[in-house]
Amino acid sequence: MPTNYINFNGNVVPEEQEIFNVENRGFRYGDGLFETMLYKDGDIRFLNFHVARLQQGMELIHLDDANLFDEFLSVQDRRS
Repeated sequence: MPTNYINFNGNVVPEEQEIFNVENRGFRYGDGLFETMLYKDGDIRFLNFHVARLQQGMELIHLDDANLFDEFLSVQDRRS
């Protein structure tokens, strides 16, 4: 039987590999957040406000590395 893989936080791992345990807050409480952004004319409008809101939300629900989101957007911006 072929091995299936999943992408977990940018890492491709076999589906049977443990990626978190029952102590994971998101697993226990279903924590999460999202932000809708308007991409128009090659730009995300009010990006700095979106990033600030997402980082604040990530900190409130105790997600690690809230600052990495800003780094991700910088990489995406360089690709366009």
